Amino acid sequence: MVLGFYSSQDDFIVIISGFTAAFLAYGLILNECKNHPLKSSSLVALAFIIRCILVFSFPQLSDDIYRFVWDGLLISEGIHPLSYTPEELMEAFPDLGWSGLYENLNSQQYYTVYPPFSQLVFYLSALPGVDQMAVSNIIIKLSLLASEWGIYFLASRMLQMYGLARWYV
Repeated sequence: MVLGFYSSQDDFIVIISGFTAAFLAYGLILNECKNHPLKSSSLVALAFIIRCILVFSFPQLSDDIYRFVWDGLLISEGIHPLSYTPEELMEAFPDLGWSGLYENLNSQQYYTVYPPFSQLVFYLSALPGVDQMAVSNIIIKLSLLASEWGIYFLASRMLQMYGLARWYV
């Protein structure tokens, strides 16, 4: 969880150590749930708590958040994200007021690559405004959290319908 708040892209040893520990813990958890299915509910609750805490961390390992908000701002202005590259848009409208956001983009020469449903989430995240990146980040993460839990509950119901153990989720 510390990785979500303090690590940077330069911290390779910290990142690989964290991911290795998480992978090993995941294997142990799977084995434990297989042997003691009732423990899986408490582990799901723990996972939910950790995700809720991480909702408030700003992305440290990727700068894609800026593109997400950029696409959302385009939609809020009535501009289709596939109409212009950020570079073309800034050349055509230099006083757009998004120069700070533009400077943080890692893909200024490229059209967006994100699908329509993601664009809806980006639009919602851009509603607070260009200078509210922390709020936009929380909106995106809450959308992902809601999707993840929706999938969890649907998968649980499907397993129940087929008479399979819930810990498979």
